[in-house]
Amino acid sequence: MSVIVSEQLFCFPSAGNGVSITGGGTGSFQASGFIEISSASDARWALAAVVVGNGSGSWSDLFFVVQIATGTAGNEVVVAEYPIYGPNSGSQSLRYLMTVPLDVIPNNTRVSAQLLNVSGSNTYTVAIQVYKTIPGTVPASSKFHSYYPNAALGVSLTTSGSAWNDSGFGTITTGISTDQLILGAVVTNPTATTEWELDIYFGPDSSEVLKTTIRGSNRSDKQGDYHYYILPRAYPLAKNTQVKVKIRRSGTTVTTERVTLLTVGDSPGGGAGKGGKGRKGGGGVTVIQPLGAYIINVGNPGVDIGST
Repeated sequence: MSVIVSEQLFCFPSAGNGVSITGGGTGSFQASGFIEISSASDARWALAAVVVGNGSGSWSDLFFVVQIATGTAGNEVVVAEYPIYGPNSGSQSLRYLMTVPLDVIPNNTRVSAQLLNVSGSNTYTVAIQVYKTIPGTVPASSKFHSYYPNAALGVSLTTSGSAWNDSGFGTITTGISTDQLILGAVVTNPTATTEWELDIYFGPDSSEVLKTTIRGSNRSDKQGDYHYYILPRAYPLAKNTQVKVKIRRSGTTVTTERVTLLTVGDSPGGGAGKGGKGRKGGGGVTVIQPLGAYIINVGNPGVDIGST
């Protein structure tokens, strides 16, 4: 199947500001409460992008999460969640593209959003983009998009202080109860211009096995920022597998980086953050159709597309 898609992208809300959502309080990863984006989808939608705008207040180098849900008011079920980083550089919009559009919104379904880890003094706007022609012309997944460690600011890794020597391990998860696909990583910029490599390991303590490596580079004037680094093809992660990471970098300055992994797979179920509703569950993982034939990458900056 080609990566080329000739279908139109639609915006919701359309020709207007995104819906305004005010943070849920001062506690870590408190939920804002759901705000309606659409009272009823006018077709079967594949979620393709989430756009966050600055309504009031500063981004203040904020790491937060946008959750998209379906269901009636008071009965929302989260179908996707995305870690977002707002750099402390004034008002701007942040657009998060799906690695693969998510076929998670049936026809005539209410759609809403909420924010996690935003203080009650800040308000942001949220809009979405969707495809309406699925399946067939728009490859899509019906799985749950998430991030690990969940409801956390990432795993902290302290660099060694010697150029290209490994940090210690940081544990992303001791095991997720459902099979997943790792899409990539979100990594903070250090406090100095640098090149770096991030290793992803599977396995129990003292028996970790290196599975893949992500290469990146940063500038000191962007220190503290989070950036998305997406794998060319998703990497399979079997359920209940421990995942760890290490980082090494050029230079000798000791810095602390935060790392989050992006995943798609069946939801483990349970809570969706403090004050949130439950997550959508599911059966065994089926590979995103057709993962070996195409990939659409998310990111800062832009979108990369390629095919086999």
